[in-house]
Amino acid sequence: MAESPKPRCAYERVVVELPTWTAPSYMQAVVGKKSSLSEDLDEFRGIPYGEVPKRWEHSKLRTHLPQDVFDATKNGPVSPQPTKDRNTKYFQACSAIPDLVESEFDCLNLNIVRPSTAGLSRAGIHESATLPVLVWIHGGGGTGSDPLNDPGRLVLRSLEIGSPIIAALLNFRDSIFGFMGSTDILKTQSKLEKQGLNFGLYDQKVALTWVARNIAHFGGDPKQITLGGQSAGSFAVHIHLLDADSRTEEPLFKRAILQSGAQFTLSPLELPDIDTSWARLCQYWGVEAENSRQKVELLRQMPTAAMLEFFIKCKNIRFGPVADGVTMMMDTVIFPNVGLGQDIEPAGYEPIEIMIGACDIEETGYLQEDIDLERLQRIFAESYGTSAAGTLVLEAYGLVEGCAQSVLRTNFERFLSDAKFDLPIYILRTTLSTQRRAGHGDATGVQPYSIEFGNPFPGPKKGCAHHGVEMIYLFDAFHDALADADRGVFRPYPEPSVQISALHKRESIEPKIDNEPEAHAVANLDLVRSIQDHWLGFIVGKLAQKVGEGEVLVWDKDRRPRVERLADDPKWISRIDRLKLLGKDIPSIRKHAMSSADVALLQTSYDRVYGAYTMPNLRNSSEEEPAHDDDALPRRSTQAVHFLSHGASQFWRAGGQRMAEASLIVRMDTYFNTPMMNYNVTFGIKASTMTMMILFYNRQASMGNCDELPEA
Repeated sequence: MAESPKPRCAYERVVVELPTWTAPSYMQAVVGKKSSLSEDLDEFRGIPYGEVPKRWEHSKLRTHLPQDVFDATKNGPVSPQPTKDRNTKYFQACSAIPDLVESEFDCLNLNIVRPSTAGLSRAGIHESATLPVLVWIHGGGGTGSDPLNDPGRLVLRSLEIGSPIIAALLNFRDSIFGFMGSTDILKTQSKLEKQGLNFGLYDQKVALTWVARNIAHFGGDPKQITLGGQSAGSFAVHIHLLDADSRTEEPLFKRAILQSGAQFTLSPLELPDIDTSWARLCQYWGVEAENSRQKVELLRQMPTAAMLEFFIKCKNIRFGPVADGVTMMMDTVIFPNVGLGQDIEPAGYEPIEIMIGACDIEETGYLQEDIDLERLQRIFAESYGTSAAGTLVLEAYGLVEGCAQSVLRTNFERFLSDAKFDLPIYILRTTLSTQRRAGHGDATGVQPYSIEFGNPFPGPKKGCAHHGVEMIYLFDAFHDALADADRGVFRPYPEPSVQISALHKRESIEPKIDNEPEAHAVANLDLVRSIQDHWLGFIVGKLAQKVGEGEVLVWDKDRRPRVERLADDPKWISRIDRLKLLGKDIPSIRKHAMSSADVALLQTSYDRVYGAYTMPNLRNSSEEEPAHDDDALPRRSTQAVHFLSHGASQFWRAGGQRMAEASLIVRMDTYFNTPMMNYNVTFGIKASTMTMMILFYNRQASMGNCDELPEA
């Protein structure tokens, strides 16, 4: 066991010599610093790994640093953001966000955190040891430089338990800069070495290649890289798994961690979808060129701020990972080779080890409105083609007559969670297990987990095992707040000065003392160590609690991990039966990339932007409007589109992949005083909330009301 880490220290400089990949090669220096967290950690921030030749072109791997002595003591630029909200409010706790420079063309950089020489010595490990590496892809609505994703405390814990690791956090192009695409762009690529769309995902591959080539100079083992991510980052990890499967050479990573995200969670768009968004972009800026190259070049000349303006004002635009037929299909991924002329040769390697899981009810804690069951039944019947088919799903999820509203909300959250998260993860987990068993006679290389403990902080999600709740503990970004919570001290998240529900206005942000704090079998800081130790065990290849085939490791509500058998536990039997029922309609899920599960997070997005916990009344209650007043529709639709899409960028900024709360959609026809079915908008597993927003937005846009969308 390592000695206790030393306290915070002055920013002492640390230097790593890095050879270039040029001919001839020469040495450069990366100047980092001791971490402010502990002198047992070194930090190297903002190291550029790639170059962006042009907007909407694939990046190039850097063969050398921009300066022979590179200052890596501060964060590098991040991809331009439509909002400065970096997720901490989502978790109902505060973590100070650093001032970050934004740059579309200089955002390809990464941060490295490693044990210092002194830290290794105190842990009894020789400074020449090569350490396993975690490469982390952040989720939507954040960056690789945000405190939420800071791995410092995880690396520090690795020292404490004698299994030190190095961590690398990636920044890459996202939103409209990394995930816009079009047939026009593809047509301009005939003479390019690297073709296709999905520029942000390819940036990640370039970064991963840089790490594999250079991490040894920081003390890392390039043969022991774990690629991990949460939410949209987990989806990206799955994409890189598919890319690795399409190749014969040794993968760039040995292990993969997928937390609450897989293919279908953020289903790839099809070209017609992205072409529609492209046409809207051209229309917005008056680009009327006759050929593809002229359109692309004109839009490339638009300032970065202009691109963000389009993204902010037209939030219902769809862009994201695209099945472009070049880099990505619906089931396969083949990114261009990064290459430096010295590729790693095939040498016979084991399949990539997988750790995969989700939270118990990913969508829990969001629904605040009553569910109109009768209307829900009609919409499900429309979505599934027949009343019988829709009823089958409703009954499977307990969405039936006689249930209290609290039960209906809980059951509906379960449906949304299964459709959006659990079904994709179940499909991937079973597919990978089958592949491992068939090819290697052993499926234990796939390690599933499930999180059932809740959020510890005050707010509507307190006690809920919601999307991302494990992130509170994995990187321990809210360390002081967790320590306070263990003592019964809670500091409410300071809300912004915007209109919020009177029910949730804070009279004071002074800490509140709970004289009878909630009793947990495991304290918050002990849970941090439990989660971190398990993740670290996987990263270093020494899992202390490894599950067998057909088992899952569950952190229960009592916060203790235990192994459960899928085939024996009634809870898992029932859940798998529901997933199989939903899985019968996979083609429709793919066709409608914005499935009904996507609608669950609008309330969350709204909360993150406005700090409100309840839906506002969009329509002034004093207004009396005709039931079908077409003249009033543009104004109402403008309000609704803004409300539906506002904050959609918070989780996955590439095109509004997080959307409206289902209960709101069920009530939406009441708001518009116009039956939603008149607009052919469906719900259930096939529903496309984005389609609904586009329909109404197009109508008001055609009347010249685009600019009337309220500002954020």
